[in-house]
Amino acid sequence: MQRLSVTFREAEARPATIAFVAETYPKHQIILYADSVKDAKEYKTYSNYFRSKKIPFKYVPVAGNIVNEIQNDRKNIVVMFSKDPAKMLMVSRDLIFKTDLNNLMLIVPEEWMESKTYDIEYYSKLNLHYFSDYYVDNQSEKTQVFVHKYKEKFGVPPTLDYFSYQGYDITRFFVEYLRNDKDIDRVKVESIAYPLSFDKTEGNGYENINVQFLEVRDNEIIPVGL
Repeated sequence: MQRLSVTFREAEARPATIAFVAETYPKHQIILYADSVKDAKEYKTYSNYFRSKKIPFKYVPVAGNIVNEIQNDRKNIVVMFSKDPAKMLMVSRDLIFKTDLNNLMLIVPEEWMESKTYDIEYYSKLNLHYFSDYYVDNQSEKTQVFVHKYKEKFGVPPTLDYFSYQGYDITRFFVEYLRNDKDIDRVKVESIAYPLSFDKTEGNGYENINVQFLEVRDNEIIPVGL
């Protein structure tokens, strides 16, 4: 048996995912936007990966110049690392009013989804994508069963904001971990919202590396089928 040390990290950018998406389009260009020290780490991750794979990309350091780089005769995959609300407003409006949205894929930090300025319909127009730790399929049978039992017990529906789904998934995983003699490799749990996939770290530690790639389409948030 092993002593388990587990960490959970925030959803991080996945340049390999973006490169894979780009390959599905005969013609495409990748545009990376970063304008601050805070953005530098993620930008460096992307740029280093693309250079190592010889994948062409453009770097745009000024938000107002993004729209000028859009080419309407090809797919434009715009990856923004900025979480600045003012930049969100400026760039999204420029893209909506000055570009062909049919040839746009906008990939942003998850914090954009927490903005009270926009709604799902607005993001659908932008073909917005983002990475997240969790996703709930409200139409699935297992979700509906969980919601029914949760409401029976607590009198209110579960929410992501209060970690109802995430807490259930994590608790269930570690209950199974204990039932399986603390052997993490034997734990098989189908999650509702928070998939857990652990990679071994140094020592006896494990880190959850599962990340969802989501898109806003037809006024809904759905996983990207890669």
